Amino acid sequence: MQVVINIRVKKVSSLITKQFPNSTLINKDIYNTRLKLRRKELNSYTPTSALIITFNTKGILYKVKYADKDKTDLINLVFIIKKLIKITVRY
Repeated sequence: MQVVINIRVKKVSSLITKQFPNSTLINKDIYNTRLKLRRKELNSYTPTSALIITFNTKGILYKVKYADKDKTDLINLVFIIKKLIKITVRY
């Protein structure tokens, strides 16, 4: 399990500037580095693609609606965990 710590870019930039006053790092550099790490974590998939792959792997039921026939623009994603179906049917 990965622990995610949400530190704002400005705070990271401030800490780096204090430790390395001659640094030419800008906020966009920090953002881009975070994006590269996130892509690596998701095996180069988009977050939505990674979610759908996880659903398929774990057997989670889902329904997807696309805006076009090419299935490039996702407009709706609904999912339910099998264990919760009985509870949902009661209500």
